[in-house]
Amino acid sequence: MNINPNTNSQNIRSKYMEKAEKVFNVISKASSDYKFLILQSLSEHNAPLKILHQDTGLNYPSLNYNIKYLRNHGLVYKVGSDYTISNLGKILFLNLLQLKEAIDVTESYESFIIDHNINDIPKESLVHISNLKQASVYELPRTDVFALEKMVSDIMEKSSYLNFIISEINKIYINSISSLLKRHMSVTLIIPEDLRENFIESMETEVLQNAFNEKILRLITTSDKINFNLFLTDYVMGLNLFFNNGNLDKNNVLISKDENSRIWAKSIFKECFNSANSKLGAETCIF
Repeated sequence: MNINPNTNSQNIRSKYMEKAEKVFNVISKASSDYKFLILQSLSEHNAPLKILHQDTGLNYPSLNYNIKYLRNHGLVYKVGSDYTISNLGKILFLNLLQLKEAIDVTESYESFIIDHNINDIPKESLVHISNLKQASVYELPRTDVFALEKMVSDIMEKSSYLNFIISEINKIYINSISSLLKRHMSVTLIIPEDLRENFIESMETEVLQNAFNEKILRLITTSDKINFNLFLTDYVMGLNLFFNNGNLDKNNVLISKDENSRIWAKSIFKECFNSANSKLGAETCIF
């Protein structure tokens, strides 16, 4: 009996598409406002119909209709007079909540993201972009070409440590980094490989040597150009993006003092640190 490999492939594809369509339909329907409100209430506590009515504000016909759908799809079940969210429903709700927050955050930063290059930001960080919900876009004055450098320098002066992914070296940054090292503060820099010599030559030899000896300076290099700037200190994080034309947007900075935002930034540093070409100074990652 001859078996056409194309037929097997088509059957597998058909089953996959059927499963994918089913999952998509359940998610899209469960994420509608009414069903989402019910899942949200039941994720916090079991509840009879009266309490669900109070929690969601839905009338009883709407409640009964939507609960029936959720029960038919195994997302909710009933114990006595109480409705309870199932394990499947709990997992689905938490993922829907994260997706909703990610969409809300992305929409709120649409003007910051549009026409910018985000290809170098780790995919895992983009998935968890909802961690930036407490951040805000700070618009710097366009009349001052060094406004960005001055702002970052001021932040450095108030910090007890600095992690900095940077695409360029300039005198303002060098002076601020030197000041941190002279105060024996920890500095981790991630820069493109072609900037390493420029950075080392720009620093005072004694300051650089002492920093390496004290293991407070980590200099990490990457083979590729870095298409974003990211700084993280003990109290704030900030992100700059490049335009799609290759120029750094120095007029808009995403800033946050929120702990979740700083954790988000820290995860990017960890990813870049682990994938770096070379590391000078202390080899142990501080993240």
